[in-house]
Amino acid sequence: MATVVEPDREKAAGEPESKRLVGVVAEFETQDALLSASEKVRDRGYSRWDTYAPFPVHGIDEAMGIQQSKLPWLVLGGGITGCTIAIAMQSYLNGVELGDLPFTILSGYAYPTSGKPLFSLPANIPIAFELTILLSAFAAFFGMLVLNQLGRLYNPLFKLEKFARSTNDRFFLGIDSADGKFDKDSAASMLSDLGASSVETVYDDESPAIPPMFRTIGVIVVVLALIPPVCVAWTRATTWTTPRIHPVQDMDFQPSYKPQQRNIFFADNRAMRPQVDGTVARGEFESPEDEELLEGTLPPSAVEVREQLIQFASLLQDSSGGNAAAAPGEPQGNWTDSIPVQVDQKLMARGRDRFDVFCAPCHGLAGDGNGLVNQRALDLKQTTWLPVPSLHTKTTRNRPNGYIYHAIAKGVRKMPGYGTQISVKDRWAVVLYVRALQLSQNAPEDAVPADELTKLQSDNATDDASN
Repeated sequence: MATVVEPDREKAAGEPESKRLVGVVAEFETQDALLSASEKVRDRGYSRWDTYAPFPVHGIDEAMGIQQSKLPWLVLGGGITGCTIAIAMQSYLNGVELGDLPFTILSGYAYPTSGKPLFSLPANIPIAFELTILLSAFAAFFGMLVLNQLGRLYNPLFKLEKFARSTNDRFFLGIDSADGKFDKDSAASMLSDLGASSVETVYDDESPAIPPMFRTIGVIVVVLALIPPVCVAWTRATTWTTPRIHPVQDMDFQPSYKPQQRNIFFADNRAMRPQVDGTVARGEFESPEDEELLEGTLPPSAVEVREQLIQFASLLQDSSGGNAAAAPGEPQGNWTDSIPVQVDQKLMARGRDRFDVFCAPCHGLAGDGNGLVNQRALDLKQTTWLPVPSLHTKTTRNRPNGYIYHAIAKGVRKMPGYGTQISVKDRWAVVLYVRALQLSQNAPEDAVPADELTKLQSDNATDDASN
C-alpha cells in the first residue's frame, strides 16, 4: 500500500484519481509551541484533529478541549449486559421447560430439587458476578481499541519522513480532511501562522480491493461454520429410532460383570478382583507389628515362654492333648491360644452371623460338617470332593485358636481362605463362635449349671432304666 506525501502540492495533471487527501500536518519544535497552537486550533472550532509528541505533554488535554472518555460508560454497559444475560439465562434454563412446543432447541429444563424454588436469586449470584466481570472486561478492552482507532496496520502519517521524529524530539499537529471546517489552503496557512516550522499535505492511496481468493476463502469458512448449528437443529427436530449420539461417553458404557462371572481380561479369568496386597479398609488399620492379632501366632519372645509351658504341660497331658502336631501340608506356626480382641455377647453374635454366611454352607449350622454344599456334592458323587470334617472332633477341638484363625484367613487343605471377605475382628468372632459350638456338645461337667446337671443325670437314669 503506497502513500504519497506532497507538502503544499497541488494535484498535478495526470495524477491518479485514487489519491485521497488525508489532511495537513504541521511540525513544531517545542511543546509550548504545540500547546499554544492547539489552543488556537481548538478555538477555531476544528473537531477532527490530533497532536503527536514523544512524551506526555501536561495540559494538552485542556489545550485540545478533549472531553471525558466514553470508555467508563461502555464498561458500565458491558457489566449491566453481562449481569442481565446471566440472570435471564439461568432463570430460563433452570426454570422454564417448553415441553412439546416448537423450537424446543431453545427450551430449558425445569429441575425441582428438594422442593427448592426453580429460581432463586442468591443461587444465581456467582454466575451473574462472573459474567458481569467478563463483559465489563471485554467492553474495556475492545472499547479502548475502537475509541483509539487501534488495530490499524497502516497509517498514512507513517510515510512522512519528518513524522518519524514524533517519537524523538519533534511535536506534530494534524488536521483531518474529514473535519467539517477543513480547507487545505486555509488550514496550512493557519498552522504556518501558529509557528509551525513546516506544514505538509498528506495524500493516501485508496485501499485496494480484497483479492478474489480471500473472498472465496471467506465464503467457505462461513459455510463450514454454519454446518454444526444446522446439524444440531436437524438432530433436535428429527425423530430417531436409534439412541442419541453420545460424544462424551466417560464411563457410561463400560462392560459390567456379575459376581462369580468369568472375565478373560484378567489372567485368572475372575471378574471379582481380590484386594490389592497391603490395602487396608478405612477404619480397620491394625498395627502390622501385632502378629498375634493379624496372624494368630505369637511373637518370638512369647514363643520361648510357650515352649516352656508346653514342655511342662506335656508331663501332665497325654500325647494327643495341647497343640496337635501338624499333618503334612497343613500350616505350621506358633499358634496363640487366646483371642486378642474384646470378648462379649456382641462379638459372639457377630461370629454366629459370619459363621452362618461363610462357614455353614459346608460345615453346617451346627458345625458337624454336613452343610448343604457337602450334601449336594455327596449326592452327585463328586469324585474330587472331600467330605467336610466336623468341627467337634477331638483333633479340631484341640487346635489352638490361632490355627483356626489362620485357617479362616488363609485356608487349609482344599478349603479356600476368606481373608479378603472377613475382616480381622470378624475372623476372631468366628473363632469364638466355633469354640461355643464345640463347647455346646463337649462341655465338661463343671461347666454345666448344677440344676441342669441334676436334670440331665436324672433323664439319663430314666432312659437307662427304660432300656
